[in-house]
Amino acid sequence: MADIYYASGNDFDAISKDPEHVGTSSTATDIMELRMGDGTTVPTQRQVLNFCERIERWVIQNGLDGLGANLPPDRG
Repeated sequence: MADIYYASGNDFDAISKDPEHVGTSSTATDIMELRMGDGTTVPTQRQVLNFCERIERWVIQNGLDGLGANLPPDRG
């Protein structure tokens, strides 16, 4: 069985190049996390980059209206 990899954190006002938590387990204190894999399949690096680009477009467009996952407008 493949591992599930997580990159997560809980202090997003601090500027850092390193995630607070990277590994194969999630913690209860994580506020946001990127999970890669489902325990059976781990995506390729190309698939992860494509997914991150998709998320970037979603953030730029302020989320998806009507689906309960809207982001507040950027107030700088």
